[in-house]
Amino acid sequence: MGEAKRRKFLRDAIRFTEDTGGAAAMHLVRHDVLAKFLLDSLAGLTDKYTEDMFRWLAWGVGRYAKQIERDYVLCLTCDHKFTADTPWPGAFWMVSPYQAEPMTTGLMVCPVCWDCCDLPEDEMRARGMAAFRKLWPDLKTLPIPTASGTA
Repeated sequence: MGEAKRRKFLRDAIRFTEDTGGAAAMHLVRHDVLAKFLLDSLAGLTDKYTEDMFRWLAWGVGRYAKQIERDYVLCLTCDHKFTADTPWPGAFWMVSPYQAEPMTTGLMVCPVCWDCCDLPEDEMRARGMAAFRKLWPDLKTLPIPTASGTA
């Protein structure tokens, strides 16, 4: 990554951190999940939350598409370059301010190449978190709340 591009990315990450108040939700969305969302939505098999989540994902992926029209984007976990002429990512990390409802503001979209996407789920998540810790060295994870307490 060029020095100017790296500085802009870091400025955007710092602004994102300030906007989120330090609490963000990180979702790893693989190609098969995107496909299932799309098919379920077309078949009318989704509830309101799923439809809101799909709109949020579509918005984020649309931002990614606009970004690669102008320039390249790197895979979050390796040096693979995505351009308008390369295959689409195998997954996306979607990072938003932590809240209960899906949203379309303050969204950070990070693509993951097919080679990294083919890694086992645990390793893929560990690499993603390691990349985020380079941006936010004091990043901490919290248990996911569930109806019965924590997961």
